[in-house]
Amino acid sequence: MLRKYYVYVETSSTTPFQIRRIDELNKTPTGNVEAKVMCFYRRRDLPTSLVQLADKHQTTMTTTTKVVQKVFRASSVQSEANPNGKGRPPARQPASQVGARWK
Repeated sequence: MLRKYYVYVETSSTTPFQIRRIDELNKTPTGNVEAKVMCFYRRRDLPTSLVQLADKHQTTMTTTTKVVQKVFRASSVQSEANPNGKGRPPARQPASQVGARWK
């Protein structure tokens, strides 16, 4: 299991610490270490226009997730109704075997 590490970064003594998640560490040929990080922000620290855009995107993603869940549920019900499995129609028998059991 890959562990994710979080760090607090101080950019100035007058602002709160910033939160970062370390995704990758690389050592350069000169011996320095570079970090690929994910930045986390507090809503109150973001411009209003960006918060509104994020909220709009979240609403869109929630709607999309609900549609996907409905489609998934519908396909699950269909495959439960079909005991031959996995939502496929029942397998057809070759024409030579269709009437064979009735003879």
